Amino acid sequence: MPARTRDLLGVLFLGLLVLVGFLGGAMLISGPNPDFFARTFDVASPYGSLIHRDVVMAVRLFSSLCVAAGLFAILALAFPGRLMKFAEWAREKTQSGLTRRRGVICVAVFLVLFSAIAYAGAFRIGFHSDDFAWMESTEKTTQDPGHIFSLSQSHFFRPVTFLYHTVNFNLFRKNPYALHISGVALHGLAALFIFLVALQLSDRVYLAITAALLFAAYPVSSRSVMWISGSEIVFAGLIYLSAFYLFLLYLDRKKLAYYILSLILFIFGVMAKEAVISLALATFLAGFLLSKRASRWSGLPFVVVAVFFIFFQMSVQAGSFLLEENIYSLNTGIMIKNYGGYTWASLIPLGHRMLVLYPFLKGLSLVVLAVLIPVVLVRGSNLLRFLVLWYLILLAPFMAFNLPVQPRYLYLPSFALSILIAWVLGVLYTKVFASSPYRKLVFAAGFCLLITAAFVQIHTAAVKMRYETIQMKEYIEDVQSDPQKMRDLQEGKLPADSPLTYDHLKSALRLKPSL
Repeated sequence: MPARTRDLLGVLFLGLLVLVGFLGGAMLISGPNPDFFARTFDVASPYGSLIHRDVVMAVRLFSSLCVAAGLFAILALAFPGRLMKFAEWAREKTQSGLTRRRGVICVAVFLVLFSAIAYAGAFRIGFHSDDFAWMESTEKTTQDPGHIFSLSQSHFFRPVTFLYHTVNFNLFRKNPYALHISGVALHGLAALFIFLVALQLSDRVYLAITAALLFAAYPVSSRSVMWISGSEIVFAGLIYLSAFYLFLLYLDRKKLAYYILSLILFIFGVMAKEAVISLALATFLAGFLLSKRASRWSGLPFVVVAVFFIFFQMSVQAGSFLLEENIYSLNTGIMIKNYGGYTWASLIPLGHRMLVLYPFLKGLSLVVLAVLIPVVLVRGSNLLRFLVLWYLILLAPFMAFNLPVQPRYLYLPSFALSILIAWVLGVLYTKVFASSPYRKLVFAAGFCLLITAAFVQIHTAAVKMRYETIQMKEYIEDVQSDPQKMRDLQEGKLPADSPLTYDHLKSALRLKPSL
C-alpha cells in the first residue's frame, strides 16, 4: 500500500474519532435517556433498577472515552510532529528505565496499579455463592490443619488452594471488600510474569509490555479476578507463570537451580488447580521449539509428574458426581466443539452469550482453527508456532466439561492469547504503521481505545456482580426472618426462590458473615 494512501487512511480514521468525540460530548451534555434504559434493562433484565443506574454510568464512561479519543484526534491532526517528539521522548525514557536493575520493580508496581484501576469495581462486590462455603471450610482448616487435604469443598485434591483461602479469609477477617485486594494484586503480579515470559520468548520490550497490558485488561475472564472464591485460578495462574518463566530462564542460562525451582512450583501448581497440568506439555513444547538441541527433552520430568498426577486424580475422583452425571466427559465430539466455542469466546467479549443464540459460531471457529493451525505450523516462525500451540494446550484441561462455555475458564488461556495478540499488533505496527506520524498516532489511539473499552466492560461486569451479591445479602436476611423457610432448610429443602445452592445457603446462615 503506498505511503500517501496509508496517510490518507490515518487522517480519515482520526477524522472519524473527531466525529465520535462530538457524539460522545452530545451524550454527556444531554444525558442517557432514562426511559430507554428503563424499558431495556428494568423489564428485560433480572437486575432491576440498580443495573439501570449503573448502565447509565457505563454509557457515560463510554461517552467520556469517545470525547477523549476525539480530543486526541484533534491534537494529532493539528500537531503531529510535536506529538511524535513527545512519544519518542517517552519511548526513550521507558526503554532506559526498563533496562535498569529497578526496571522490573517499576513494571511490577505499574501493572499492579493498572490492574487495581481496571478492577476498581471489584472492591464494591460482596460475598458470592461459593464464598460462603469456603468461609466454613477455612474455619475448619484453622481448627484442624489436616482439613486442607480433604475434598469437602472443591471436590478435588487442592491443598494449596485450601491454604490460600485459609490465609486470605483469616488475613482480612472476612471483610468481603478487603478480600478483593489479594485477587487484584495477584492479577497484577500475573501481568508482571506475562511481561517477563513475553520478554524471555521474544526479547522485545514493547511486545512484552503490550502483552502485559492486554492481559491485565482482558475482560472476558474478569469474574475470575472479581470473585473471591474464583481468585484461586488467579493464584494458580501466578504459580503457573512463575514456574514457566523459571523454566525459560533455565533453557536460556542452563542453571539447574532455575529448573529445580520450576519443577517444585509446578508440583505446587497442580495441587492448587488441575488445569496447571497443561504446563507439562508447554515445557515439553518449549524445549523442542525454543531451545538448543541439548535441552529438547527438558520438559520430560514435568510430563512424568503430570501423568502421575492424572492417575492420582482419577483414583480420587472415582465415583465422583462429575463423572457419574457426565459433567466431565472425555467424549471427542464434545471436546472438539468446545475448542470452537472457547476460541470464539476468547476473542469476542460476551461471545459466550452469542453462542447460546447462534451455536453455528462454534463450527465457524473450528473451520478457522482448521485452516489457521496448518498454515502457522508450516509457514510460521518457531515463536508463532509455540504461541498458537500453547494456547491450544492451555485450553485442553477445560475441553472435557460438558457445560455451556464458562468465561472464567479462559483466564489461563489468556496467557498465550495476550502474547499472541501483542505479536500480531507488533507485525501490524512494523508492516503498516512504520514511518508516517499519522499512522503511528492512529496505532497508538487504536490501542488506547482497545484498553479503555476493556476497562468499561470490566466495570459493567463488576456492576452486575455487585448487584448479585446485594441480591444474595437481601435474600439471606429474608430467610433469617422467615420461620417457614428456616424450617424447610432444617428439613433439607431448598426454597424455590433461592439464588444460592442448599450448601451455600446453609453456610451463609450458620456463619452470618458481614455481607
